[in-house]
Amino acid sequence: MREFVTCFLLWSKRFLKHPFFVFTLLLMPLSVFFLKYSQRPGDAFIQVALFAPKEHSDSVTTDVIQKMLSLSNTSIRFYLCDSRDELQKEVAEGKAACGYLFPEDLEQKLERYAKDRTPFLHVIQSQKDARTNIVDEIVLSSLYQPVSYYMLTHFLSEKWDITSEKDWLHETFIKHSSSELLFHFEYADGTENSLLNDKDANYMLMPVRGIVSVIILLICLTGGLSCYEDSRNPLLLMDAQKKSLCILLSLLTPALFAGASGLLTIKMTGITVSFTTEIPAMLLYLLCCMGLTNLLRIVCCRALYLAAIPLLTAGSLIISPVFFNLSDLFPVLAPVSRLLPATHYLNSIYNPSAFFSLLLFFFLCSALSVSYSRIRG
Repeated sequence: MREFVTCFLLWSKRFLKHPFFVFTLLLMPLSVFFLKYSQRPGDAFIQVALFAPKEHSDSVTTDVIQKMLSLSNTSIRFYLCDSRDELQKEVAEGKAACGYLFPEDLEQKLERYAKDRTPFLHVIQSQKDARTNIVDEIVLSSLYQPVSYYMLTHFLSEKWDITSEKDWLHETFIKHSSSELLFHFEYADGTENSLLNDKDANYMLMPVRGIVSVIILLICLTGGLSCYEDSRNPLLLMDAQKKSLCILLSLLTPALFAGASGLLTIKMTGITVSFTTEIPAMLLYLLCCMGLTNLLRIVCCRALYLAAIPLLTAGSLIISPVFFNLSDLFPVLAPVSRLLPATHYLNSIYNPSAFFSLLLFFFLCSALSVSYSRIRG
């Protein structure tokens, strides 16, 4: 054990002397600082234009627009236009994902909607996509309170005469109404999505976990190059047992440094789920990266190994669900995605059954490495 610790310290010193290794380790936490402060207040992911006649708008219109403006954050920004033509121009030029034209008499429109479902809001969109669907839900959520009030009064007025009790009914309705949005964001496993539920959340930090997983894979793969260097070093003549220890440390040392830096980076972003999930998932992912590195080291010559590094890292960025799940659009890529350890790691955070996928990936890489070594003799 003492010999192992001594060797580990020597290998750590060896890797930390490489500027590229140190730079890559620091790249993960430094990227969080860059992304945190690179977004200005007006740089929201979705821009939404609003227009209502200033002089003739009723109190309901004013209240709804003020509520929507207050909902602006780093993900969605609502802003007012001075005219209908300006709003249409903003949408046509792509500056706004969509626009909403409020009528002068929104209160009367809502009363009419409660009776015969007549549309009360004019929406302008260049195209309907996921962004505009999200905005539609948020806008309808802002309008839910006045709409539900007029639907309630319409329902009651059909059964009783409530003319004398309208003031009391309105006060009671407001008293028991919630001012919060109808939506609460959660992950598939039921845990709270603290990033999306945060009003000041920075949407640019959302793919950080995926980017971290790719950088960790890159560090592990570049660390495996030391095995090729050692095999050509005539000073490192050792028996089989020590040679195995040397290879293990060449794979383990960069992986541990990368994993520690990765966990620190994820913690800095605020997207940490829980350490009981994060640490086991990271340890299993490191084993997968080490197993894949060892398999490539045994199977490939140095030139092919070098060619595989950008191929695997770029493939992980594109095919693994780092920014979005490309397999949902192109199902044919699903089998390819399963060949990349980053896919299983990202799935394991919110799907405990994916832990078995990480273990299976590691055991398959290890079994193939041992089998190929025995066949080659």
